[in-house]
Amino acid sequence: MDTTILLGKIIKDYMDARYIKLNKLASGLGVSSDIVAKMLNGKRKISAVEYLRICDILEVKPGYFKDLMDNQISGSANAKAR
Repeated sequence: MDTTILLGKIIKDYMDARYIKLNKLASGLGVSSDIVAKMLNGKRKISAVEYLRICDILEVKPGYFKDLMDNQISGSANAKAR
C-alpha cells in the first residue's frame, strides 16, 4: 500500500475512533474540508508542516502516526512471508 494512502487512513481511523470531525482538522490547518478529505483518502500528499500541525491539532506526538504506519507495514510484510 502507498504510504500516502496508509498515513491518511491511519489518521482518519484515529479521528473516527474519537469522533473528531473533519471540519476541526480543516479549521486548524486553515484549509477546506475538501482538501483534508483528499489528504485522508490518499489523493493529496500531506506535507511535513501539515503533518506536524495535524499532530498538534489531534494532540499526539509527531511520531505517533508514523509508528502506527511502520507497525502496519511490518505486520503486512510478516503476513506475506508466512
